[in-house]
Amino acid sequence: MKRLLILLFSLALTHTALAAEVSVFLIPIVDHHDELTLRDIARLECPAAVQDELYAIPIGSELYRDGYIDRKEVYTLLRKHSAGRVTVYGNAIRVLADSDIAPVPEKHNRIQSGSVLHVVVKKRGVSVEITGTALEEGKRGDEIRFKIGNRRLKGRVADKKRVEVTL
Repeated sequence: MKRLLILLFSLALTHTALAAEVSVFLIPIVDHHDELTLRDIARLECPAAVQDELYAIPIGSELYRDGYIDRKEVYTLLRKHSAGRVTVYGNAIRVLADSDIAPVPEKHNRIQSGSVLHVVVKKRGVSVEITGTALEEGKRGDEIRFKIGNRRLKGRVADKKRVEVTL
């Protein structure tokens, strides 16, 4: 009798979780890779008991053959897995194929000497961002000299407009 009560209680909890309200917030643009799941294309607000199960739902390539997954397709997919109310926020997801992503020319991905840049100083989990001026050229990963006011420092180039310094 005790086992039966436990089984019924666990089934009731599972049914309640699957019948819970699910809010889906679509991510506007995602990069295509071999196996897309709901976690790749949306953020969910729903009970934790069902969230991992919903995030694991595979997104078949037939859904984004045209390069988009629209809200109706996401809604239809989720209705198969959730008995509760499903609300989808956003219109569609653009799924970028490798051919859609143009390579950035090397000269456009460099910090030029004299350019204004964002300097991110990090120490023990705290980061502060300030403005500085590059004293030399550099590409991502290079260590360059720059100045903040009258003080000259070195940092590693993170991207075209940002240098990181770890203390």
